[in-house]
Amino acid sequence: MNKLKIFIADDQPCVRKAVRLTLERMNDLAIIGEACDAIDMLTKLKSLRPDVLIMDWELPGLAGSTLYGLRVILPETTIIALSSRPENQRLALGFGANGFVNKSAPPETLMHTMNALTHRSMQAVAVS
Repeated sequence: MNKLKIFIADDQPCVRKAVRLTLERMNDLAIIGEACDAIDMLTKLKSLRPDVLIMDWELPGLAGSTLYGLRVILPETTIIALSSRPENQRLALGFGANGFVNKSAPPETLMHTMNALTHRSMQAVAVS
């Protein structure tokens, strides 16, 4: 099975690191890039073409219409929006995100959301 290609976009380095550390425990995915703002994200996504984009809904420079544009250039990419504001869930899903995870949710929530959206059974790698 090919590894799932993941891209992380968040303006907070601590959030990007936490997401990366959570996902690095999984053996069937590869983190192929990161961005700290919408311009950087869009530039990188055109060439990297990830299977899954995990992005902060409040990413600097991001407008809801940006998500529509992403759907045009990356129609097969699964988009998971992150936010510390649960009220953003409806808005993110309305603009085309496939899933939504509250930043205060346990790390397993992100893994379960990815699993459900990509229809994969993700296995954790034992870390000693």
